[in-house]
Amino acid sequence: MILGGSVVLVLLFLINCIFREAGNACIAMKILWIISTGYVLYGFSMVLMQAFNGAGDTKTPTYISFVGFWLMQVPLAWFLAMYLGMGPLGVFIAIPASEAIITSIYYY
Repeated sequence: MILGGSVVLVLLFLINCIFREAGNACIAMKILWIISTGYVLYGFSMVLMQAFNGAGDTKTPTYISFVGFWLMQVPLAWFLAMYLGMGPLGVFIAIPASEAIITSIYYY
């Protein structure tokens, strides 16, 4: 938790240094917060995936990852960005949303 929090603080500082215009920094901070919400689920899904791999079952994680990323994340990103008109923000919302779905599939 401390390491993750310090990484977020450093990235927020770097965003303010790199992006001089307020609009760009605001978008970058929104994207950083959206992506960082999925890190807990991403870590949990990695643990579950490696449990399958350690047990000798490599096909199940491959299928779940394919379904989760190619059949859920990519269409969801397109739907949010293009159909709902959210633009790049919709693409970045699709990342933690698909991680939540992938984690729930692994847990099931």
